[in-house]
Amino acid sequence: MAPTLQGSEVSGGPGDTVIVCKTSYLLSAPNRWDVVALRREKGGIAEKGSVDMVKRVVGLPNEHIEIRDGVVLVNGECLEAPGDLGDIRYLRRGPFGNRSVHMGPREYFVLGDNSYSSRDSREWGPLARGHIFGKVVAIVHPWERARWISAGEAFETD
Repeated sequence: MAPTLQGSEVSGGPGDTVIVCKTSYLLSAPNRWDVVALRREKGGIAEKGSVDMVKRVVGLPNEHIEIRDGVVLVNGECLEAPGDLGDIRYLRRGPFGNRSVHMGPREYFVLGDNSYSSRDSREWGPLARGHIFGKVVAIVHPWERARWISAGEAFETD
């Protein structure tokens, strides 16, 4: 998720520690550009082999998503990325990144901000709503990177 979040491979240290609000989506749905915490199951078993990840929501339920020329198209229209995200270019790769994908009524298309190395919906397809367990709202450590995270905001790496 660099530059928004830094993992240990980027920072050379333990990476960013974030606060995840697990109640954010109890009464509302994730919005486009939200940074969400999700759990992907390996082999359909949640308890063993599940992987927690942080990704950004770009596709909402019942939308058609396609990546073309580095940008995301929603229902055939170019999606304007807000704020600092306008500089992010998405690679067209993976079985779901190389074609148009239709989201179901409770499905989302999530992408990492670092398109080159991100494992995301381009690889494993639409994400069921039940896999999203919270909204990432703040970086709390390391102190020099502590800040609120708002939708559509990417931060420069130091």
